[in-house]
Amino acid sequence: AGAEPPTAAFAANNLMTIGLLRALRDLGLSVPRAVSVVGFDDHALADLLDPPLSVVDRDVENQGAVAMRMLLARLSGEVTGPGRTVRLDTRLLRRSSTARPGP
Repeated sequence: AGAEPPTAAFAANNLMTIGLLRALRDLGLSVPRAVSVVGFDDHALADLLDPPLSVVDRDVENQGAVAMRMLLARLSGEVTGPGRTVRLDTRLLRRSSTARPGP
């Protein structure tokens, strides 16, 4: 007996999401009937896809501002030593590319 096929997939960026959607289409697997799909980053066209894509969204302006402050602190010598981990808020935008697994 073979392994059960996946019922969902997550893509870490927009380019990977496009590749995932293309691969599922090429395999004849419908989204979300056969496989639920969630992408990362809310691309401007994500809600125009068929079905509209569910995504994990983040505030990219805030991410850029945090990164710039960290870079400037490092360049000025204010911060030295090993790097640090920063966690930023995200939110799930549920659209139509996800569904409960079917029988």
